[in-house]
Order: sequence, then structure tokens, then C-alpha cells
Amino acid sequence: MSNSSHYVIGKNTRQHRLGLYIHIPFCKKKCEYCDFYSKCDISKADKYVKALVAQMKEYSTGANSYIVDSIYIGGGTPSVLKSKLFKKLFSGIYQNFKVIRTAEITVELN
Repeated sequence: MSNSSHYVIGKNTRQHRLGLYIHIPFCKKKCEYCDFYSKCDISKADKYVKALVAQMKEYSTGANSYIVDSIYIGGGTPSVLKSKLFKKLFSGIYQNFKVIRTAEITVELN
């Protein structure tokens, strides 16, 4: 991710803040206690990430006055994604949203 996709907020700049939650609905197995939507078949993960990035593009025009200060990736178990899919996901985020350098980024692991 290039530095040009990060945004710095000046002292006197007022920006609307935006937090992103991205749901990754894939797991190796379904836990008994979990009520979240999830699937154990990760064969569609590639298509899912591609669809997420397309949806980000759709939403980005409505979010152009916002600065992203937090990104939370939950699910399911996002850690089941291959690294190339994480790269696509984060590329989509940084291409479509203004993310500040100090953004808090969390990926849920189980």
C-alpha cells in the first residue's frame, strides 16, 4: 500500500470519521456457541472478496467526505483467508476510502 493512499488530518481540519466493519463469513468449522452468519466452505472466498471490493467501490462515492479511522475485520474466522485475499481486500479499502495513517486495524482470529 502506497503512502499516497493515507491521509493526514491537520490540527484545524474537521473531517467526518468513518469506521469500517468487514464481515468474512468463513470458518474451518462452525462453533456451537456462534450465532454469526458463517460457512465452512471457503471455496467461494475469492468471489466473496471480489464482491466486497466491488461493493466498496459503490459505497466510496458516498463516503468521500469521510476519513476512515478504524477498520475491523470480523466474521467467521477471517484468518482462514489466504494472504493474497487479504492483499486484495486491503487494496480495495485503500483504493476506495481515505484511510488515515493512524487508523486502528483489527482482524478477529479464532
